[in-house]
Amino acid sequence: MHLNEKKCKQLVIDSQKCQRNWDTTRVIPQEHIELFKVAATQCPSKQNYAFYNLKFVTDRNVIEKLHDNTNPENKFGFGMPDGKFYTCPQSLANLVIVFGYSIPWAKQTDKDKYGHKNYPFKRDADISIGIALGYLFYIANSLGYKTGGCNFKEMKESRLALNESKDYTPVTMLGIGYPDESKNLREHHTVPEFTFPHKEKEHIEIEFI
Repeated sequence: MHLNEKKCKQLVIDSQKCQRNWDTTRVIPQEHIELFKVAATQCPSKQNYAFYNLKFVTDRNVIEKLHDNTNPENKFGFGMPDGKFYTCPQSLANLVIVFGYSIPWAKQTDKDKYGHKNYPFKRDADISIGIALGYLFYIANSLGYKTGGCNFKEMKESRLALNESKDYTPVTMLGIGYPDESKNLREHHTVPEFTFPHKEKEHIEIEFI
């Protein structure tokens, strides 16, 4: 597929938009999931270390549990100035990719010294996860899918939903899927009377040297 400069720019701009509702009757083809796997595992990372692990979730029961955990009780979701609180429906996509922290195999000897939760590679892990997310956002949108990201703030229930132990640290999740074409992209998937506010991309300064 050839993408000219104009198309590439538009894909980047379109990928800013967080999709808030989905057509869950459709299934993402396996060949596209394989492409997402390559994008998320073969993108650059410092010294090619594996700073994170991945879960590709298509089981609707698990996806809905992850979504249900984005609620006021867990202080995890979308709060409005009037005090009302809404879940994060981008986590209800056809495919949800969950990133978790991982200690690179070459650094396992430091695990006991520093501890799993505070190992001194978090910055590199966060950068690596950001790069992988960028690849996934771009490739998914280039294939015609919509996307929406969501960070984890609550751990216990999310670990249970993913059948993981307390040593597992989920970091962020990315929803990829088919939009509900009958709705505004910002309309809440399960609360149709609520439409998420739009925020313009803030200006980022660039200096040419």
